[in-house]
Amino acid sequence: MSIGLNRTEFEQLRRSGVSDAYPKPTLAVVQELNDRGYAVDVTVLNYLVKTARVQPSRVGQRNFSWQEDQIDTVAGILEEQKSFLPAVIASEVFGFPYATYLRALRQAVEQLRIESADPTVAEDPSLFIMHVAPPRFGRPARVSFTVCDDVRAHLCAQESGNVPFGVGTRTTTMPRVDENAIPPAHGPPVSPAVHHRNGMAFSAK
Repeated sequence: MSIGLNRTEFEQLRRSGVSDAYPKPTLAVVQELNDRGYAVDVTVLNYLVKTARVQPSRVGQRNFSWQEDQIDTVAGILEEQKSFLPAVIASEVFGFPYATYLRALRQAVEQLRIESADPTVAEDPSLFIMHVAPPRFGRPARVSFTVCDDVRAHLCAQESGNVPFGVGTRTTTMPRVDENAIPPAHGPPVSPAVHHRNGMAFSAK
């Protein structure tokens, strides 16, 4: 049993059940293997060709043409070498298949796209908080995702045309100042209406 996505899982989860066009150039092979959870780049593929672990057809002097079975051969080699992306390793540690992780992430992304009315929301795990229920009482491990509060606020604000200060920009939200706080003894009196910090003035609300 593979830890990364096998071909069937790849086509169902990453390509919506539609097979890719083959043969593929090397860069497209790297993308497919990354999508399947393997840590690989062009250098690794070239090394496997050089050492005759896999022999794709050559196109011109430097390019290769990869068939499905050759890509699957590379996936098998990477499985043996345990060359996985971090999300795959985490899934293995938590006790659920990588395919389970991707299904949960996709479901969360699709829900967020509906809520935000933005079909271009990326399938990015950093937009969410991951929840894991470890395997116990004979039940397999479960994983789910909930959108981060600041991400939800940002997407809703984009829809209304009002992006909150400090969200999705390079600026940062200034901390709320307690108007009842006592100023430091060594500093000058501070107006309860306007406060100065790091050379900036802002009103406390």
